[in-house]
Amino acid sequence: MIKPQERRRKAFHIIAWCVVLALYLYLDYFSYGIFFVAGLFLILFILDILRLYFHVQLPFLSLLRKNEQKHFFTPTRTLLGLLIAALLFDKQLVVASFMMMIFGDVVAPLAGQYGRHWFSFNKKKNLEGAIAEFVVDVIIGIIVVKTFSTAMVMALAATVVETYNLHWDDNLMITPVASFAGTLAQVIFSG
Repeated sequence: MIKPQERRRKAFHIIAWCVVLALYLYLDYFSYGIFFVAGLFLILFILDILRLYFHVQLPFLSLLRKNEQKHFFTPTRTLLGLLIAALLFDKQLVVASFMMMIFGDVVAPLAGQYGRHWFSFNKKKNLEGAIAEFVVDVIIGIIVVKTFSTAMVMALAATVVETYNLHWDDNLMITPVASFAGTLAQVIFSG
């Protein structure tokens, strides 16, 4: 069963990142989408610096996990991943990848709590959670990218990063890695 604090984090996660995604899409019509993401990243980066190195107390500290209290927190790393992807890849692929990161990260542990087949390389993840994430990511890819082959490749990349990643923050890695995989898939399958 998922703990109440973790449920609050997941709800906050979905709401916050959907707002960021909506603003990124809306502001992109005015060519400010990347500036919005960069600005938000810089604000969070500065808050992290103040919190970590100058010990400034911030009101959102109650949402931090124990392992985040001495490191840059998840929103800062997530926005860095979004910014990298937004600067390098097609907007449609970035949006799909970011949505995969948002919803895959929520679905995997929900389905995984009923899982029985744990991975030997990562004892926190199981096959059932990975399959649920992959299915959700494929659906997102098909809706946003509208190409089945590209959606499959992106969903596989996002699921692999979420499942196999032991050293890097998956919230940082999923958006740029899945966007890169989508770019490669478009090149391979279009020609």
